[in-house]
Amino acid sequence: MSNIEVFNIETSFIQQAITGMRFALKSAKHSDSKVYNNGFEIGDKDKALALKLIKAGTSHSKFMRFIQVNFTVKAPLYWWKHFATYHFADSLSESTMHTLMKRQLDKNDFAKDTDEDIIAIVNENIYLGKFEEAVNNLPCSFLQSRMISTNYACLRNMYFQRRNHKLQEWHDFFEELLPHLPENIFIIAEKGKSDE
Repeated sequence: MSNIEVFNIETSFIQQAITGMRFALKSAKHSDSKVYNNGFEIGDKDKALALKLIKAGTSHSKFMRFIQVNFTVKAPLYWWKHFATYHFADSLSESTMHTLMKRQLDKNDFAKDTDEDIIAIVNENIYLGKFEEAVNNLPCSFLQSRMISTNYACLRNMYFQRRNHKLQEWHDFFEELLPHLPENIFIIAEKGKSDE
């Protein structure tokens, strides 16, 4: 069972990013992408150029910063500590201060097999209204949901830094997120010399 859930995934501004990608060399006339009533399809020439720019490195693939992604993640606090490394991702989170004291916690509020004695200590402090003690005893396996706003460039950086990470949650994060992102090849395309 995974200790992380990714949902409410929305991607935007792919069309604008692909259009802007061709500004540097004023090559808009070579674009083969199509706009439809209900969507946008990247053409083969535009996709090839995008992948060429990505392989050339981050200074050439700036268009990736314009492809915005919003999603919600429910994950343990210990995973959120790792995620905090990425400064190009904004988040709105459940407030521990405002929500922790509203109800008793159970094993479903935690990842993995959290010791029931620890949960009981937290619950006793919640019952007694002792917020500071409840927070101080709250295990890092406590699950918290956050809404994330980021872009393809940041996700690409995360992917290459965390794809072989020891924490299974990173693998689960990418497995849940990537299939829902249009043109996710932009994120996982192998790195070129300029990226290393």
